Amino acid sequence: MKKPTDYPIYLFNEGTNSEAYKFMRPSYVVKNKKKCWRFRVWAPNAKSVSVVGDFNKWDRRVNPMEPIGGGIWECYIRGLKKYDVYKFSVEWGCGKIVLKADPYAMHTETPPSNASKLYDIAGYDWGDDSWKESKKVSTLPRHQSTYMSFTLAHGSVMMMVTI
Repeated sequence: MKKPTDYPIYLFNEGTNSEAYKFMRPSYVVKNKKKCWRFRVWAPNAKSVSVVGDFNKWDRRVNPMEPIGGGIWECYIRGLKKYDVYKFSVEWGCGKIVLKADPYAMHTETPPSNASKLYDIAGYDWGDDSWKESKKVSTLPRHQSTYMSFTLAHGSVMMMVTI
């Protein structure tokens, strides 16, 4: 039986999932009639993965993730709030455990700290309506509308190839 995650995982592994950020980012969802945060991470060679943060005293045993296919791990955690700090605790086959920030996080700590932070972008007022309106497809004939042209010198391509 196919799961709703099968196709996005297939596209992700193929490298053609143009909306991978929607699939992989931490999201505030309803699971078993309860609100919680869903976490996903791609760690194809991991022995185990968990979510750690202040909310579980950075204990990797508290919130383990489960593999859902294609090297992607997933878990659901209730009781978290916006701006909670977290990382993924990844155990490699050799037994080494490393902490990794979420590459799909919507918010992060201020450097030099580098943990991810929970942030729900649902309902955020982007304030870019006038910009989006200006980018709508022109009704002008193609030869009258604005376009961009790029030129690449042949020598620069040869230089790039030989380096």
